[in-house]
Amino acid sequence: MSLNIHDSVNGILSIDDPTIVLDNSSVPSSFSQPTLKLRKQCAHPIDWSPEMNTLLLHELVQAIRTGKRSDNGFAIEVWNLIAGAIRIAS
Repeated sequence: MSLNIHDSVNGILSIDDPTIVLDNSSVPSSFSQPTLKLRKQCAHPIDWSPEMNTLLLHELVQAIRTGKRSDNGFAIEVWNLIAGAIRIAS
């Protein structure tokens, strides 16, 4: 069984008819054109040494022990401290 739709221009169309074309007015404006977000320019990646990995884990454990962890992760302050420590160590 197929559903028929009456169209004033084309007559009766079947819902299964692949020739049905939607005009632009039936498409929400948010779908009319894709929007691409530009990525920020990032710093070049660094090669992590075993010492840097150890330092990262040590600092994260310290942050947990001192209560600087929230439900969603670590505060930006923690990441900045870790980044500074890794910069000094490398």
